[in-house]
Amino acid sequence: ITYGDWSSDVALPISWPRPQHGVSIATIKQHPERWADHEVQVEGRVAEVFPVGDSWAWTLVQGRDTIVVFSRVRGPKPRTHVIVQGTVSRGVFGGESRLALFESTR
Repeated sequence: ITYGDWSSDVALPISWPRPQHGVSIATIKQHPERWADHEVQVEGRVAEVFPVGDSWAWTLVQGRDTIVVFSRVRGPKPRTHVIVQGTVSRGVFGGESRLALFESTR
């Protein structure tokens, strides 16, 4: 290989932006300290939806795992499949410390 000759067979790593892959609710719950205050993408099925002022709180389900989502963006219909982009946070809900996902308003 000569540095002035780019015709030689040289593999150069190219870094393209990759789509952000989702994180499982189980992974977030297993390592909450790693995910706290970080933006993640999570997908699942919507369970209960509750209005909270001009916002909504709803439960996102993946298999047996659940997380509460707080959103100013939408109140999805129960049993629909959604993808949520938001920030993981720990708060007290119903007298217990729980993880929640605050949906990004983009």
